[in-house]
Amino acid sequence: MRGKRGIMRIIEAFIAVMLIAGFMLVLYYTKMNVPDEREGIIQLERIILEKIASEENLRQAVLDGYPDTSAGKSNRTLIENEIKSLLPTNYNFTFNICDLNEVCGLKENREYYTSNQIFSEEVSVSSTLFTYIGPKKLRLFVWETE
Repeated sequence: MRGKRGIMRIIEAFIAVMLIAGFMLVLYYTKMNVPDEREGIIQLERIILEKIASEENLRQAVLDGYPDTSAGKSNRTLIENEIKSLLPTNYNFTFNICDLNEVCGLKENREYYTSNQIFSEEVSVSSTLFTYIGPKKLRLFVWETE
C-alpha cells in the first residue's frame, strides 16, 4: 500500500507541472502572435516619407508646398494624393511642411481629434544640386479611423 501512495504523488506532481507548463506556453504564444500595430504604422510612415523624399517631383512639391499660395496648394494636393495612394483606407492622416529649425507639430484643429493614438514621423527634404531652396521638414501624422 505504501508504494502506491508514493507513485500517486509522483503522478499528481507530474500532472501539476504539465498543467503549469501548458498554461505558460499558451500565454507565451498568444503574446507572441499579437502583431504590434504601432510598429507597423511607424514602418508604413517611414516608407511613405522615404518615397516622397526620393522622388524628384514629390521632393520639389514639398519644397514649394510651404507657402499658402495657389501653387503651394496644388503641391500639397500632389503630396496628399501620393500619401492616400500608399496608406490603407482605414487610416486617416495629415501632414505639415515646416522649416528645419521649426517645431512641426499637429495644428490645433477639431477635425484631427480622435480617441485613437496618433503616430508621427518626419523626414527632411532638401533641394537638388542645381537649384537651392532652403531645406524643409515634412511631418506625417497617421491615426486609425473610428
